Order: sequence, then structure tokens, then C-alpha cells
Amino acid sequence: MASESRMNIFLKALSKTVSDIKCHTLKPEQQECIRRLIYCGEDVLAVLPTGFGKSLVYQLLPTVYQNLHLLETGVMKHFMIVVVSPLEYIRQQQVANVAKTMCGVRAAAIGESEENDKEISEGKYNIVYGGAEQWLNNRWKKCLQYGGLHQSKVLVVDEVHTIETWGIGKKGKAAFREAFGRLSELRSFLAMHTPVLALTATANKEMRNRLAKYLGMKRIEHIVVSPNKNNLRFTVLRADKELHCFDWLIHLMLERKGETPFTIIFCRTVNDIVSLLTHFLMRLGTSGIYTDGEEPAHERCLLGVYYSQTPKNHKESVSSSFEGLGGNVRLVFASTSLSMGIDFPHVQYVVHYGPSRNLTSHLQEAGIGGRDGKQAFHLTIYHGRHLTACEEDIKRAVTKSSNSCCHVSFLKDFDDQVCPLSPFHDCCNVCHKACMCNSDASGCSQPVPIFDYLPESLGDDDQIRDVSVEERECLYNALKEIQLSLSCQAKGGDGGNV
Repeated sequence: MASESRMNIFLKALSKTVSDIKCHTLKPEQQECIRRLIYCGEDVLAVLPTGFGKSLVYQLLPTVYQNLHLLETGVMKHFMIVVVSPLEYIRQQQVANVAKTMCGVRAAAIGESEENDKEISEGKYNIVYGGAEQWLNNRWKKCLQYGGLHQSKVLVVDEVHTIETWGIGKKGKAAFREAFGRLSELRSFLAMHTPVLALTATANKEMRNRLAKYLGMKRIEHIVVSPNKNNLRFTVLRADKELHCFDWLIHLMLERKGETPFTIIFCRTVNDIVSLLTHFLMRLGTSGIYTDGEEPAHERCLLGVYYSQTPKNHKESVSSSFEGLGGNVRLVFASTSLSMGIDFPHVQYVVHYGPSRNLTSHLQEAGIGGRDGKQAFHLTIYHGRHLTACEEDIKRAVTKSSNSCCHVSFLKDFDDQVCPLSPFHDCCNVCHKACMCNSDASGCSQPVPIFDYLPESLGDDDQIRDVSVEERECLYNALKEIQLSLSCQAKGGDGGNV
């Protein structure tokens, strides 16, 4: 009876928290995460698709703890959680988001200023963000073990898949950021039985088990939502040497300009970013790169670049445009860093120029498309060389997609119930060919999208045009910017990855 009574109190505390922040409802999986952590005291590994609301789960925790304690004792008490987050820009965005949406909750990121860090070490914030390297340095280890953060109620590891993709070396190579492989050490610095919440958008059963082992998770609840999205159509296409595989997007931009649908092209290397950016700059010309208007040229540019060494103000320009807050960027050439911790609701096209390193990352990035529920498209466009640096699971999916359902090939490791979408033309480029959705079964009612196939080969004259002085200057400035960012990276960056 006492257990039932405490459950009722917990539900009242949760309800009050949701009401206070004017959150309409919690999804069942979000509520279950919170219940397992607070009411049951269990570790939770949650796989919740991109755009599902992973951050909201832990952002609510301090207030739920506070309301529960108030209902049980009549005393108001301050509660804290600590969050491991992989990228500085994401941490800054999350702090700003908490300040904007979570009334009464104080959030901060370590390393912003000495004054800020002093307040953090005194336990004055509810949510404290830091990178793996920061949390594992001596100052913050001592603060977790003996100082103001020792009584933190939950250890959150956001984007937990980075433990394996960044923190574990493979084939004799050193880990990209080895601190991510040592995050289990943080448990020993916090109070006994402090639960862990590990969050990611995509992970199959085998990966979940490995991640749980890396973090030393024992009494654990797995909460998993399939990454399968019914509004995301797949295309897998072998690229041609002249990159005519991108003609459809160039024509779309020339026609629509500032009305071009939001599009992200993910690249594995800086070289690929440079080669594609150069191709688009040359093919679009000045008239296709900028919107009309009186604003400075950089504010009217339709193209953006986003990777680890992109200047902060350029990242903000991309984010502002894609979040719908203002800006003209419609196409961004990006690394995997753009797939974590962002909220872009209206991305219609997600393109991979070369598959991601593994299937988990590939699907996480693909999942950015169609968050608004509208039809979206995921294209994997690749050269043979792109597959050499990939893991076996993504190689297998790409190869199989040449003659069988792409949707199933990419998702079957994560959802054993996945099947081709109906009608077939909404599923993938392979299924579209077999679609017989006409009422008389005479064929498909929808034309094959232009990006499902390469355009007919063009003569040499069609691939040559005059380049103006202004266009040459535009290309020079764009490449100079990337060169500058690379020189900064060489002096002390993140290991040369994008």
C-alpha cells in the first residue's frame, strides 16, 4: 500500500512539473524513463529517434525531484544532475534552451568562465553540462567526488553512441576522443547508486549491450523506439565522376532560390566538403548562390558549411536558418556534428555523399529529415572509394540496396518488424519500380523522382561555361575560409576529423 501511495505522489510530482513548464503531454517512453530513474532508481538506456524529445527527459528531472520531495516532506530542496554532452556548441544551445523553456531551472556549461565554474562547483545549478574530457580532469573529478556536485541525482550521457564511435579505438588506431571510452569512471565519483541515463537516437541490440557494459550499467531498463519513419523515402545511388548525380538539386536551387527546401549533405571528410562546395559554387554561379536583396552578400547566401572547425558565427547562421528563426541558408555541407543535439523541424532532403562510418550514425543523420511529419527524402550517393572506410553493417546495407528494398536493408537491424512501405513509391527507389498503385494495377501513379537516376550523359560543351570575375572571387573566398579553419585545426583541433 505504501508503494502505491508513493507512486501516486510521484505521478502528482510529474504532472505538476509538466504543467509548470507548459508541456502539453509527455510521450509514454519519456514518462517511463523518468519513472525508472526516480521512482525505481534504475539505470536507463533510452533509444529515442531524432526529434523525439530526448533532452526533455533529463531537463525535467531536477524539477520532478524537487516536487516529489516537496510533496513528501513539505520542504523545498535544490536538486542537480550532471550531463556529458559531446560538443561545445550543443552544450551552449542546450543551456540557452533550458533558460528559455524550463521555468525555475538553472543550467550551465563548465568552462564558460571562471566565475561560472565557481558557482557550478558550489552546486548552484540544476543542470550542469560538460564534455567527457572536462568531467574527467582533476578539478571536476574532485568536485564530483567531494564537492558541490557529489549529490547530483542522475548522471546523463547524451549521444551515448559516441562512446563507441569516438571513445574506442579500432584496428590498431587510437580513439578519436579516448575520454569517451572512460566515462564509466564518473560513476565512482558520485554518491552510491546514482542512476545513469544514457541517450541516443539509434542503436541495435548488440550495440546497446556494449554501451551498457562500457558504462557499467547493472540494474538497467532498455527503452527503445524504432527509428523507422513512414514519411522518409530512401534512395541509394552510385555517383558519377562528373557529379551529375547532384544536377537535380542544382536545378532546384536555381529555380527556387530562397524557397529551396532545407537540405543537408553529410560528408565524411573535409576533402569531400570542399569538392562538393566547389562543384555547387561553379555550377550555380553568383545568381544561384544569393537571394535578391540589399543585405550584405554573406547574409543572402544560400549555402553553408558546418563541421568541427566552422567559425561559431557561421554555425549560428546555419542553425538560425534551419530552425526557422531567420536566415537564408537552404543547403548545408556538413559533418556528423550537425546530427547531434539540433532541432531542425523542416528538413526535406538529407543526402549522404558517401555513407557514414556505420549504420547507427547513418540512420541518426537520416532521421533529421521530416521531423514536421511531411514527406522527406534520404539519399545515399556514393563512389566505390567511400565504402572502404565503412564498417561492415553499412557496407552490407548499401550493397543490398542495389536490388532489394532500401528501407528494409537499412532498418532491419534496428526493427525486426520493418517491411516495405505502402504504397511502394513512398518506400524507396527500388520499390518504386515495382509499384502498381493504379486502380487497374497497370503501374504506378507517381513519376520516378529525378534524383533516383543519373541524367543522360552530357557532351563536353554542356559541362563548360564562362565564369565571371565575381564568381571567381566568391569561390576564392569560400575556399579561403575552409583553408583558414583547417589551419586552426592543425594548430590544435580535434584530431583532423570533420
